[in-house]
Amino acid sequence: MHYKVALSKIFRVTIPIELIRTINPKSGEYVRIVLRKSDKVDYFYLRVPSKPPSRKEVQVRRKLPERIIQNLQLIPNNKILIGSISKLEIKKLDKPFVDNKFDLLFLPLEDLMIDTFIRNGEEWCRFWSSSKFGGIAKEVELKRFIPINRETGELFGLMQAESRKHGEKFDFTNILISEHKKFLEVSEILGVNKKLWKFGLIYNPSLNDKLIENYIETFSKELKIENSYITKSNSITTVAYQIYIPSKILNQIMNFVLQTSRKLIPEEARYSKNRHLLDFCKGFLIKDLVGDGTVILNKDMTHLDIILSEENLNAQEDIIRMLNLFGIHSKPHKNRIDISTNFDSLIWFLDNNLFVEHKKNREKMLRYIKHNYYFNTLYERLEVLNSPNSINKFAQMVNLNPNSAQMYLLRNKKRGFITSSYTTKQVTYYASEKGKHFLDLIGSLQSEN
Repeated sequence: MHYKVALSKIFRVTIPIELIRTINPKSGEYVRIVLRKSDKVDYFYLRVPSKPPSRKEVQVRRKLPERIIQNLQLIPNNKILIGSISKLEIKKLDKPFVDNKFDLLFLPLEDLMIDTFIRNGEEWCRFWSSSKFGGIAKEVELKRFIPINRETGELFGLMQAESRKHGEKFDFTNILISEHKKFLEVSEILGVNKKLWKFGLIYNPSLNDKLIENYIETFSKELKIENSYITKSNSITTVAYQIYIPSKILNQIMNFVLQTSRKLIPEEARYSKNRHLLDFCKGFLIKDLVGDGTVILNKDMTHLDIILSEENLNAQEDIIRMLNLFGIHSKPHKNRIDISTNFDSLIWFLDNNLFVEHKKNREKMLRYIKHNYYFNTLYERLEVLNSPNSINKFAQMVNLNPNSAQMYLLRNKKRGFITSSYTTKQVTYYASEKGKHFLDLIGSLQSEN
């Protein structure tokens, strides 16, 4: 049976008590209400309020969400049909990963409800909540399946470093426009509507008004979102930008995904060695270090420290597990993680373009590498081995005695930088594919200041 009801001037609708009785809802339960106008159909959610002591029956009267008003093209005093009302239960799955994707239905949601629907042939989730007194639910829509790859790892790495973990908005704060572009692009892949974003400018009080206007205009033009506020801060040298969506629910969901994926993905990758999981961890680490990493190089360039600031102990444990996946040693120390800068760790950092966005940290890391004896020695000797050489010829070219040359060749053959071939007359050594990659990698650094 359909119930025809009239809207008030402010788009308020009263749900008939006869319809409510059909499902006998309890106070605090969530319900889904289907509305019809002509050939248009939509639905909204609400939480059943408590029955006032002065009434025999619970009364549900709510203002419709803006989405419903637009989708059904409603005007004040319209008459619409209430097609149905149904209770909703929280859906919860046991497995977080499906075909290299993270399933949002796995999230440990306690005070959020979730429903699924199809849009353009793709499954989406609609999350919502309302107060214990009832009311129209505030909704957030995201694609149900989050791809597990380097891009999404980068998004959550940026979140880990520079997004608030609680509060009334989902945000990201950084000085680099390039990182904001990355954040927006990947968020949009997950289903976050780009039209919802706003941005604020945080500036040093020493900047003049004209310069501040230029920063605002440049950022707005590059990202195509509007400025909503500016504020002063002595803690930054020039400016920082904050992009945000005023939604407590979106903040809650995205941080659930951050915490859950940060913990489960490295655990799964440890056993499966799945490429997609490892790529996620790479992206996460690189961007987390860009946001919260610090490089310290001593004056004579003989010692390098890489430190990741992180106060949350659970996050420290998860990040250390990620680093372990790639053979990078690290240890927590109060509110930070000290990360190894040994030869193999630095090669991994170079391979994955660590700090290319952070010029000062990148410059210090490269200065250390360019002045490092082991890097320079291996580079010079592998250059000699671009062509096959016997032990004696190699020893002569690098100024070593034959015994030392043989030990060096065998040691670096074991490390994978050198390979050999045998003939009836002699053994010849030459750079392996790993060795050639090292030459290309270190050679490319010469173009960086």
